[in-house]
Amino acid sequence: MRDWLHWSEFSEDLRAKGLGCVVDALESKRLDIPSIKDSFLKALLIHKCNEKISRSELLSTFEGMLFDEKASAYKRMTEEFQMLTQKELYARLASRVPQMTDNSISGSEIGFLNRNISNGGRGVSLRELFDKLPTLMPRLCPCMLMSPMSVAQYIDLNADKFDLVVFDEASQMPTSEAVGAIARGKALIVVGDPKQMPPTSFFASTNVDEEEAGIDDMESILEDCRTLDMPSLQLSWHYRSRHESLIAFSNNEYYDGSLITFPSVDDRQTRVHHIPIKGFYDKGGRRSNKAEAEAIVNEIVRRLENEELRSHSIGVIAFSVMQQSLIEDMLQERLDKNKSLQEAAAAMYEPIFIKNLENVQGDERDVILFSIGYGPDKNGKVSMNFGPLNNAGGERRLNVAVSRARQEMYVYSTLKASDIDLRRSKARGVEGLKHFLQYAETQSLPMVSQSCTVYRNTDIAEQIAAELQKRGYAAVTNVGRSQFRVDVAVSDASNRDAYSLGILLDGESYRDTPTTRDREVVQPSVLSALNWKTMRVWSIDWFNNRERVINRIIEKLQEVESREEKPLSESTFEIAEAEVLKKETNVVEYHQYEVDEQEAADLPYEELVRNIIFTEQPIEFMLICRRVNALLGVGRVTPTQQKTLRDLSARFFIDEFGAWWLSEDDSCGYSSYRPHSERDSLEIPTVEIINAVKEVLTEQVALSEDDLILAGSRKLGFTRRGSKVEATFKKAVEAMKAAGTIESISDNLRLKETYGPAV
Repeated sequence: MRDWLHWSEFSEDLRAKGLGCVVDALESKRLDIPSIKDSFLKALLIHKCNEKISRSELLSTFEGMLFDEKASAYKRMTEEFQMLTQKELYARLASRVPQMTDNSISGSEIGFLNRNISNGGRGVSLRELFDKLPTLMPRLCPCMLMSPMSVAQYIDLNADKFDLVVFDEASQMPTSEAVGAIARGKALIVVGDPKQMPPTSFFASTNVDEEEAGIDDMESILEDCRTLDMPSLQLSWHYRSRHESLIAFSNNEYYDGSLITFPSVDDRQTRVHHIPIKGFYDKGGRRSNKAEAEAIVNEIVRRLENEELRSHSIGVIAFSVMQQSLIEDMLQERLDKNKSLQEAAAAMYEPIFIKNLENVQGDERDVILFSIGYGPDKNGKVSMNFGPLNNAGGERRLNVAVSRARQEMYVYSTLKASDIDLRRSKARGVEGLKHFLQYAETQSLPMVSQSCTVYRNTDIAEQIAAELQKRGYAAVTNVGRSQFRVDVAVSDASNRDAYSLGILLDGESYRDTPTTRDREVVQPSVLSALNWKTMRVWSIDWFNNRERVINRIIEKLQEVESREEKPLSESTFEIAEAEVLKKETNVVEYHQYEVDEQEAADLPYEELVRNIIFTEQPIEFMLICRRVNALLGVGRVTPTQQKTLRDLSARFFIDEFGAWWLSEDDSCGYSSYRPHSERDSLEIPTVEIINAVKEVLTEQVALSEDDLILAGSRKLGFTRRGSKVEATFKKAVEAMKAAGTIESISDNLRLKETYGPAV
């Protein structure tokens, strides 16, 4: 009675406030309490949205396509304004240049300059030339690019001041060298990264061991300006790396995720490749690693010999001066023996550089080859001394080194992350090296940045992805590794590793981008430069008519796909045909059985299972359960469902590893595998993994078990080698060993039948 009395009071209050529908729903018990609450909140929020939209003239009349046209017009006008600005700047500067005639007065600045041009500047130093042209020089050269030492050497302190002095790479500029240039200007801008290389006097002396370089670090003009609390601005957008995986480690390890990096159109892949080397660090001798040097030189030669590969510039970074010298000597020896290689190297649009941690800052190349150098010695012992990395500032050197690549990075190392014992060294540089090797080996970041703002998936993004998935498109949300994300990405129909379309919403990221130019021009332009095709979806449009928005997205997808279709020439057709033949023998595409929910419900259970197995065989038991549920629109897999499926097992063939087939005949001679199928590693039948491993051993002849698992996992499309992936591959390798398919030879594995006796 007490409960009923309270309910009566509350229900009367609810009815009085116009919520009689809630009371009726509760009393009829047609819905459970959580559903009633969710329904009420949904209705309330829809009402509040409509109320908000109706009160705003801007929102009530908003039309996404019209707004897109306005944004396009703004972008076009911005580009025109930039071109006009360039032309105006050129015109203003050109108007200040006087006529350089031959009949100029001898004593004038023009006459003095003409005279020295004609006689090649004989008998006149640059300092004197600058001193004699105080008016003409700023007109002819309004912007001068000079080193601080050149400024002090050539420009008199009493001459007219520069309007502005700008220092780039200021983290490497000692204050003592900078003050001379600062004194010759009216204003100062200092540009640099405190997380990168400090200035060092290491190379000023040949008597200091490279492993002591850290103690020679000096404070920079950048650090002194920060100490003085000068006004500062953080530049957080990163442009160099053409693939987000190249900067992900530095952003996570050194910038706490504060860099805004842009996702790659092939985000599921990585451009940081780990190349394990069997060798040793000659600690007691030359203090170098010959095996790594040979591997790097071989890779450079391979690239120079390939017309396509040599279109990408190459840089080599060694972690020590001795390793740098060894690589230089070995490469020069190879080039001296082959004139065509010399010509290929000379023809590259950027020269090959080979540098070490101390002098690589400011350089960048398309492809960076790392030589860690340090590692186990001949006896397998690993010293925790990694040169400058052990000293204060070592982490800044590492940060510089790992952020030089534009397109790809290859890490050659005899040292493994597991070899570095952080109990024996507390240096941040050593800790960073361990984390970097972990990232290169596993493609997983060792820790998650704490200060990075994480944008949650919006309901709209998830709803768009769900609608596209219903229509057969592979759509995912929240693509990216930094604060900037592509809200919804749709995979390419012909390549599931690449996205054909990126959908940007007007959510938190859009709101937090402060300027219209950044939102509507810069961000889309950067994504376009990274090969993204993008479109905007506006919340109001989705709220008003989601079906029309989905149709617009599908039209855009069809437009993108039609643009990418090109007629095959005779040569490309031959390549395409060869690839098809290869796929027929080893690689095949994974096809899912597709039927709508109503048709699936109308089919007998056994027939539905049979259709799934026929289309997707071989297939694991739990994947069959999940596929049945997906087609029927059912949630989790229950024990009852598993029992029902097991009762049907006698009507199909189950191989020795537990995979289901329509019949035993179908399983005979199966030699294919299906990569990039979006299956979990536990959902891939062992026979497919065995086939992938066989192909790796056929191509590579012999590999260690660890390398074999790594290569096999990449064959099947796994860019990250987690514990589950490793476990499934080890199971397959053990099965192959037990069956006598593979055998061990000198700590490596090889296919047994390849090495049968001669007949």
